[in-house]
Order: sequence, then C-alpha cells, then structure tokens
Amino acid sequence: MKSNYFNPLWLVQSCMFAVISLEEGASMNLASLLDASIDDLADLPPMEAPPTGFYNFNLKLTTNRKINEKEAVIMELEVREVLEVSNPEEAEQVKVGQKFSEAFILGNEISIGRMKIALKPIGDALGLGKISDIVAATSAGIMIAATCKRRIDKNDPEKKYASLSNITVI
Repeated sequence: MKSNYFNPLWLVQSCMFAVISLEEGASMNLASLLDASIDDLADLPPMEAPPTGFYNFNLKLTTNRKINEKEAVIMELEVREVLEVSNPEEAEQVKVGQKFSEAFILGNEISIGRMKIALKPIGDALGLGKISDIVAATSAGIMIAATCKRRIDKNDPEKKYASLSNITVI
C-alpha cells in the first residue's frame, strides 16, 4: 500500500489545513475546504520580529534551547494587540498572532544585561527575584505591554531581531 506522502492530493490537502486560521478551522470540514478558493484561506502571520512599536504580547520564558552550542533563556512572544507602530509604512509587517523570540545567551554579558532589563519588571510585578521562579511563573504565558525595537542584522539584512523594553505585566 502506498504511503499518503506520495499522494499529491493528500499532500495539498494537508498543507491547506496548515494555513487555515483557528476560527475558520473550527467550522471548516474537508468538503467545504475543497470547495474553497485558495484566496479564502487565511495567510500565516509573519514569523519575525515586528516593526518598532508598542504592543501587547503573550510571553513565555523557556530554558531548554541552545544557540550556537551555548545555553540560553528564550523569551517567546506572540503579538496579542498592536498599540502603535513607530513607522506607519511598516504597519503591514505585523499581525496579531505573529510569533517571535528574543534570546539571552549565557556567557555574553550584553545578552545577560538585556535579560536583566527584560526580566526585572516581570519579577517585580510578580513579586519574584529568582530567575528560575520567573521562568516557572511565565511557563504558561503572561500578558505584557512593551516597546519592541526591531534591528536588522548588519551581516544579513533578511535577519531581524527584537529587543523589548518598558515592559509592564498586564
């Protein structure tokens, strides 16, 4: 029996399900999907740091990843509300639901300093001072308001990084 992975129709159907938004997916079945136009399907939100601006985010901290063989604390973020985009021409580059992260790499004093700037207001708001407690408290996600500054990698203009500041737990 042939595997579905080699069936082009199955592959197209599977890929189509991947781009349906949660709202559409909840009410769409295979028959209605196959009757839909490609233009009816939701676009994926961008997967990069949003433009410089002020946002509401869902934040989760994780510690189970390495970057270039170095341990890191990862701040995973999801845009929940766009409050202000500094450059109106970049407003289309951010969507609610957009996910990105900011990494704090151990052994890099600038990265650790950035982590302190990000985690201090969260710890203060939650009444926590120990980093492991802050990580544990955010593991299910917390809502924050923050300024996000986007910077472009000097060696690769396609890479965009985020730095958060003015963080307030909401």
